[in-house]
Amino acid sequence: MIGEESRRGRSARLLKREQRSLRVLVVDDYPDNAESMAAVLRLNGHEAFAASGGHSALVMARMTQPDAVLLDLSMPFVNGYEVAKRLRAWFQDRIILIAISGHGSEEEYSGCLEAGFDRCLVKPADPRIVANLLQELAGGL
Repeated sequence: MIGEESRRGRSARLLKREQRSLRVLVVDDYPDNAESMAAVLRLNGHEAFAASGGHSALVMARMTQPDAVLLDLSMPFVNGYEVAKRLRAWFQDRIILIAISGHGSEEEYSGCLEAGFDRCLVKPADPRIVANLLQELAGGL
């Protein structure tokens, strides 16, 4: 029915407007990984930035003041744990930190909690899960 379709479309638009748009920094030492996740987040209505590596992440975080950071753990020079500790010190509880790891071991999970991450996901992170997690955690900001 035509009227029913228009109501569904209007409801979908209203739901999208209710979702909170976040400023998200995506960090990975492989630029394509960071850029592709940032592109998906932009499609979901977020303002997303990509950084290649830990040092770039720290510089970008100061410049962009993100609400959330998706952070690869295994990066050369400044790893994800160190970046998380610094971001948590700078932003305290005003930032969402999500680790994205290729391993997913219990030891790594414990390290994530110690470094101040809110959640830890295993690569490849499903963009739908990331989007839902960001919305869930954004309620606490």
